[in-house]
Amino acid sequence: MLISSRTYTETNAASQPSSTQPLSHAGHSPAPEFDQQEFSQTAADKTVLQHYIQALESAQWTNAEGYEGTHMDNIPQHSSIGLWWKQYRDAVQNPAFLLWCEQRGLDIFSIVLEPHSGFLSGTFHGKQGFLRPESDAGWKAISAPILEAANVLVPAREGRKLVLEAPTAGIPLAVVGNFYGETHTPETAEHARARAQAIKQAGGFAPIPDSDMQRSPLVRGAHALAEQRQRLAGISDRYSLVIGDPMESSEATADRALALHYSDMLREQAWGEVLGYGTRLPDVPAHSRFGQWWQVYCDTFKSPDFLAWAASSGLDLRTMVVSQRYGSLVGTFNGHPRTLSLKDDSGWSSVAGPILAAGAAIAPDRRFNFLRPPIGFPENAPPLMLVGAFYGENTRTLSKAQAKIDADRLARSQAPFNRAFIEPDPRSTSRLAAQRLALGVAQDRFNLIQALARLNRLRPPAQRRRSVRCSTARRCRCIHTLASLSRGWPVGRRK
Repeated sequence: MLISSRTYTETNAASQPSSTQPLSHAGHSPAPEFDQQEFSQTAADKTVLQHYIQALESAQWTNAEGYEGTHMDNIPQHSSIGLWWKQYRDAVQNPAFLLWCEQRGLDIFSIVLEPHSGFLSGTFHGKQGFLRPESDAGWKAISAPILEAANVLVPAREGRKLVLEAPTAGIPLAVVGNFYGETHTPETAEHARARAQAIKQAGGFAPIPDSDMQRSPLVRGAHALAEQRQRLAGISDRYSLVIGDPMESSEATADRALALHYSDMLREQAWGEVLGYGTRLPDVPAHSRFGQWWQVYCDTFKSPDFLAWAASSGLDLRTMVVSQRYGSLVGTFNGHPRTLSLKDDSGWSSVAGPILAAGAAIAPDRRFNFLRPPIGFPENAPPLMLVGAFYGENTRTLSKAQAKIDADRLARSQAPFNRAFIEPDPRSTSRLAAQRLALGVAQDRFNLIQALARLNRLRPPAQRRRSVRCSTARRCRCIHTLASLSRGWPVGRRK
């Protein structure tokens, strides 16, 4: 977590270092505990459950069609189903599909899709029509990312098949229930209210059995979602290159989506009189420029070099505070407070570079002096204040009145958060690539040394003694090769 160099009015302000507080005292107490549950999928899924029960309790339908035709519009975006609903909506609005719709005369707002058969119906040039992947080559070629997301969102079930409508519509109640494993179809209002009572008594939806592969983490977990997002990003980037418009790239698209997400949070105004670090922005788009740098910032604290140094030094990461301005670190080491600098022999200087470089990008405003590791809250829920500041928004003394004005301004903008970050800006593309490469090389170096150590342990003791000099030299050559690659120099050539 990053900490402002000025005090603020959040309830946890007393536990944060301010510019008037000596750095030597800034890290003696652990970082404030944030309510991870507030931003977790588990908490969001509980909210979905509450809304689902309420919808059942207020049911007015008299048949299964009524249940399937009822929609939920208040799905938390960072719930399990909210994440996949967004993925489906993004897939239906990817530029390649929109261009295909224009060419075929398909009104995207008329779409009805049966995920497992790929059956698509809609209005084509003003007339109702339908397509199947096996009989229409165009739909088959363009449908993959849409059907991938739809199949996760709508697991196959016995009986009536469920369909998805246009991305502007809410999620059908039946789709929500089916996603969480509901096997009951309340065909009447009485059945619906009885089912709501049963869910309440059970304390939630029935647990997903291990044998249900359609709802397993392998199919709809974070890794599966990231892979689908990456494929969509590739579509946007290729389209951007073809038409020669960088504003259609995955990053530019994600930046605009982040701006809307940010402005929505500004309108909610879920903070005190002035915005502070306790307000977080969950589910930041990974392909946005901030999302990419935030991931790098988080990854620097997972680097094997840093973790090995922290463990050997006895550093309690919860107490760690770094000054961007001076590069110094204060924290609790083996139960005792210490202050380290880049010039002492503590080893801090050997691991500080990636942290300071990523911190300079995440908080380019030098008034944000203090850095903390991103622990105590989900990685994809950074402080709202930092997101806005990254794109040049004034978030340091943001009042609720000003927040509404800023939200309206961002909503009117054609390209909110679309900015060009070029050298020497610490947020630039070249520095992002260099930081990623350095982290990757550090991990490769660690893996190599570990593998060599394991091989050496497998040798008989006599061979270990004879080969110790050879093994040391080999490790040095391998490390030199990796280091040379990380700097972009040809291997074996001096700079």
